[in-house]
Amino acid sequence: MLFQTPDLDTPELDVLARIEELKRVLGHAVSATPRRWYGVLRRVTFARAIRGSNSIEGYVVSVDDAVAAAEGGEPLEAGAAAWEAVKAYQAAMPAGT
Repeated sequence: MLFQTPDLDTPELDVLARIEELKRVLGHAVSATPRRWYGVLRRVTFARAIRGSNSIEGYVVSVDDAVAAAEGGEPLEAGAAAWEAVKAYQAAMPAGT
């Protein structure tokens, strides 16, 4: 061993106890586990992924149609083939992505 860890004195132990108490009290608000994205940001990000992936394949849809697909809605402008491709992409993605 290169270095010996010093023994903790009362002030250090008090600080550690306070930190543990804060972790217990605030754990619900500050969690280390990632949460699923909800709301507008998740839908818009997913819609952009839908548009980008499908446009590479030649199926171009509007932003509104991509958002509709992300929300499980109906198309506003997309043709049948493009909409089917978008819906297939949406169905293939895991929930909560």
